[in-house]
Amino acid sequence: MHASPTDSTASVHDLATGHTPLTQSADLGSLLTVTEVADYLRVSEMTVYRLISSRRIGASKIGRSWRIPVADVRAYVEQQHVPRAS
Repeated sequence: MHASPTDSTASVHDLATGHTPLTQSADLGSLLTVTEVADYLRVSEMTVYRLISSRRIGASKIGRSWRIPVADVRAYVEQQHVPRAS
């Protein structure tokens, strides 16, 4: 018998294997790669590196790769919001 998607065993298995949807992992304070951030923002990877270099977005260097917290990406997007004209 297969576990249903709502079965708690299935969600534990997903977490154990690392196959967690971005929306779920984002709630756990996950880190994104430069490529993932670039795809999400629809900009080039070079733009993400510039955002990191200018400290407009927070990041940590792990080994030779940069990792960006999901919360920092969300904060950056909110800071860029321009209100509509009335």
